[in-house]
Amino acid sequence: MIFNGSLESRAVHRRRNRSGFTLIELLVAITILLIVFAMTAGVVSLAINTDRIPSSARTIQASLLGARDRAVRAGRADLNEQPYRGVRFVLDPKYKFGGDTTSSAVTGLVYVGSQDDWTDGQVTITAPRTVVPPAWPASFTSAYLSNARIKIQEGSGAWYRLYDNSGSVELTRDYAGTTGIPFNYVLRLPSEILPNEQPLPLDGNVVINLDRSQIPSNWGTPVIGPYSQANMELNFNPNGSVYGPLAAQGAIYLYLCTVDDFLANTAAHPYGRDPDDPARGETLILKITPQTGQVQSFPLNPVNADPFKFAKQ
Repeated sequence: MIFNGSLESRAVHRRRNRSGFTLIELLVAITILLIVFAMTAGVVSLAINTDRIPSSARTIQASLLGARDRAVRAGRADLNEQPYRGVRFVLDPKYKFGGDTTSSAVTGLVYVGSQDDWTDGQVTITAPRTVVPPAWPASFTSAYLSNARIKIQEGSGAWYRLYDNSGSVELTRDYAGTTGIPFNYVLRLPSEILPNEQPLPLDGNVVINLDRSQIPSNWGTPVIGPYSQANMELNFNPNGSVYGPLAAQGAIYLYLCTVDDFLANTAAHPYGRDPDDPARGETLILKITPQTGQVQSFPLNPVNADPFKFAKQ
C-alpha cells in the first residue's frame, strides 16, 4: 500500500507540472497570432484603399442629387422667385506648383445657391459700346463676372451679362437704349455658399485631376489652365433642370486618382498607358451629364488615344 501511494503521488506531481504552457509553446502561439493579425490588417487596408475612389465617386453623385432636391424644395418655398441650388467643386491650393496660377486638383465639394436680387438705387449707361465686344469665350473664362447679370427694367427688359474691363463694368452685348439717364434695374449676383454648409471632402488621398479631365470651357483649359474656381459649379433650377451655361454643354469627364498618382502624372505618362508609368494606383472616370444631372463611373481606357472611350460608348 505504501508503494502504491508513492506511485500515485508521483503521477499527481507530474500532472501538476504539466498544467501550463512551456515558454516555447507560448512563443509559438504568439507568433501565429501575429502572423494572422498582419495578414488580416493587410487585407483590410487593401480593401479600404481600393474603395476610396469609388466612395469618392458616390460622394459626388450624392452631392449632385442633393443639390437638385434642394433646388426643388427652395422653389416650393418661394413661388415668386426661381432660386437655384448647386454644387461647387473646390480646388485645393496646396496642389499649386511652379508657375501655376491655380491648383489643378479638386479635393471637395460645397453646396451653393442663388443670392437675392439687388435693386437698390439706379444705374446709368454712360456710353454705348464703340469698340469690338470682348471675345467669346475669352471673357467667359477671364474677366467675366461669373453668373452676374443685370436687367434694365426700362426698354426691352433684357438681361445683360457683366464684364470687368480694367475696373469699369461693361455689358457683353450692345445696349440700344438711351444713355446718360438713370434706370431702375435688377442685379443678379453670382452664387454663394449656403449658410451653415461645410465642404464635403473626397475620401482621403483622392483628388480630381483637372489636367486629365474633360471639362467645360468656362472652367478652364486642361494642362494649360488657369482654372476658374467661381465657374466650377453645377446648378439646378427648381424644376430639376440644369441652370446656367452648363445646360447647353456636353458631358463632363472627371479623372479620379490618388494623390500619389496625381503627383506622378507627367506629360509622358498622362493616363498610365505604358508599363513604366510611375502612376500605379486605382483610377476612375466619372461622367456627369449636365442636362440630366446623371452621374456614372467608368474604368479608364489606358491603351487607346481617348482615355474616356469606355465612358463615351
